[in-house]
Amino acid sequence: MSASPSAFGSRTRIVVAVADYTDTRAPALASFRAPALSSFDDAAVRDGAEDDLVDIGRIWNAEINDSFATWSTTPHTREDLTAWRAAKRQAGLPILVTGTPVAGFATWGPFRRGDGYAATVEHSVYVDLQGRGRGIGTVLLKALIRRAVLAGVSAMVGGIDAEQEASLALHRRLGFVEVGRLPGIGRKFGSPRTLVLMQRALERDP
Repeated sequence: MSASPSAFGSRTRIVVAVADYTDTRAPALASFRAPALSSFDDAAVRDGAEDDLVDIGRIWNAEINDSFATWSTTPHTREDLTAWRAAKRQAGLPILVTGTPVAGFATWGPFRRGDGYAATVEHSVYVDLQGRGRGIGTVLLKALIRRAVLAGVSAMVGGIDAEQEASLALHRRLGFVEVGRLPGIGRKFGSPRTLVLMQRALERDP
């Protein structure tokens, strides 16, 4: 999540971030059975393709509809996701996925506008509900950090709902530190939400 989300950045359950798109509701997507734990390692992380967008939409929209992992309330249509991926590709920003079907995805976008923030990114990690507790979020976030190091990023920031304990714990394990809390800054399902900002300097791989 982001204190000030960009057009294609966003808000985590293991999840951290979300952009607003159209108000057209996406149709329900098929159920998912997560691959075995042994399927998830660094080698299993790959760049997301056009064919992965249905799975990405399924994972993302489940969080939008049913959780505080993202504070967005409008599900993404296939057209939204196609435009999102195209914008990411044009800007040279990663979309990483793991599993077939996709069990989780991760991405980053600009933290804030302005040249002074050019080396800082805000990231998102989403894991399918049935794939949680299998280390998928760890694999994805590690891969995203490594990609950021190679891209010359100096800092990563995650905005996380204060009640998303799994996300907060994941980020602590991978070297992120809490740098601020914004009480009641957002609302979802009629409830005020507190945003926790976690940051990691990228001097080395996780």
